Amino acid sequence: MKLLKTPMQYRTWMLEDFLNTDTLSPDQQERELQRQMPEKFPCIASIVKGQDGQQSETVEFLSPEQIAQWSSEMDKIQR
Repeated sequence: MKLLKTPMQYRTWMLEDFLNTDTLSPDQQERELQRQMPEKFPCIASIVKGQDGQQSETVEFLSPEQIAQWSSEMDKIQR
């Protein structure tokens, strides 16, 4: 998981840690960055493996709203 605060952090993280830039042209890299960019920042990025372990990895982004919602639900659970 990675906290991404800005679009520039997203771009750097994707190019350095996620995309296989050796096999993509600069134009392909840019298209892939635009295609996968989260709706807004900040967000938490998480790399998710395919269900059977054979599928390629994908990125999921968690918004502050989603995290707040889960936190609220967790607070309601009796311990």
